[in-house]
Amino acid sequence: YLGGSYLNRQGFLARFRPDGKFLSVTNLGRSANGLATDRLNSAQLVGRFEGTTTFGSAGSLTSSGGSDVFAAKLGLRPPGLTITPSQQLVVAGSNTTLQVTGATGTGPIGYQWQLNGTNLAGATQSVLTLTGFGPADAGRYSVLVYNPAGSISVPVAAVGFIPVLRVSPIEGGVVLDWAGTFTLQSAPIATGPYADWPLATDPFTNWFAGDDSQRFFRLRVSDPTVTVELLSNGSVAVSILGSPGRFYTIESSTNLQDWESVQTDALPFSLLDTNAPTLPQRYYRAVLAR
Repeated sequence: YLGGSYLNRQGFLARFRPDGKFLSVTNLGRSANGLATDRLNSAQLVGRFEGTTTFGSAGSLTSSGGSDVFAAKLGLRPPGLTITPSQQLVVAGSNTTLQVTGATGTGPIGYQWQLNGTNLAGATQSVLTLTGFGPADAGRYSVLVYNPAGSISVPVAAVGFIPVLRVSPIEGGVVLDWAGTFTLQSAPIATGPYADWPLATDPFTNWFAGDDSQRFFRLRVSDPTVTVELLSNGSVAVSILGSPGRFYTIESSTNLQDWESVQTDALPFSLLDTNAPTLPQRYYRAVLAR
């Protein structure tokens, strides 16, 4: 019996600190052949050998007798996770779940979920449940996978927000309210055409006009705002303000007529255009992709 392990006449490998304090013991088994794990979760390959045997680039061992046993500590494998990022659109107030499977590497493996690169408190499992989804929950979700050998950040999903338009009748009109930054539209019939009411903000009171027998309302994703910054090296930094978690395409043009796609991604994201210094002029716009 050694360090909490019953050895039962089997081979073992014990570790002690320089001051003599016990650290760990590895049970090699009666046949001394196989894979062993010590109390510190270090994986070790154990087996028998005779004469002089070479162990990879780590060196060689010479048996102290006709037959001897060895314990070779295996290196730590860094974490790995391969997934295809997805997109979700979640209705206001509902729930959704994100999950990752298939992480590789030496255990134990840990998880830390992030929203737009910021750690989410308490989100340290392979499954992330989002309840009562709101505008602040929209964006780019990734997970930090880590183990004793290191960590990697893996993009998981772009999650966008779908608002709910609430209508409350009052005397002589209705009050419309919604969450998030969206554009209110209205039409006299359900099939449209719908026109933007760009000055309408949440909450909005619509008073009935004398000739209004009916009126229909809906919300759409607002047009994105593009901000351009000229850097000292001539490159251009392009930023977009829009609906987080939705995909936008940044397009560029040299004449405001012919446009080409430069980058498509989920908000929030930005673009560094290093080709700008080679052109006499450059224009940018952003369009909702999906």
